Amino acid sequence: MNDEINFYKVECSHCKKNITGKPWISVNYKKDVFHGCSYSCGIKLNRYVGNGYWKDVINKEDFNEPRPVSTYKERKDITFHDLSEIKRELAEEEERIQKMEEEYDLSSSDYSDEENLE
Repeated sequence: MNDEINFYKVECSHCKKNITGKPWISVNYKKDVFHGCSYSCGIKLNRYVGNGYWKDVINKEDFNEPRPVSTYKERKDITFHDLSEIKRELAEEEERIQKMEEEYDLSSSDYSDEENLE
């Protein structure tokens, strides 16, 4: 059995360095192959092929080690583009507080009336 490895000359898609031998990573994307010469260039391939390209990696056998679980969650925009929503919420809260104060005033006046009767 002949375990011959085919080496070919390619260029790193990120740093443009000529790669002699097997590239560190190769990704098949839209009928083109993107290569990374090292870890640092490999992690930057997302600039060329987008995120989530693991399914398109050609040399997956080179990455059999355990990989960290990604805990990245996309953050949502918390800025308000419409101040009317904020103003409406503030007005509702102000109205709620005013009603609570009125109810408190009414209930406390009931107690003071009872004290005056005695």
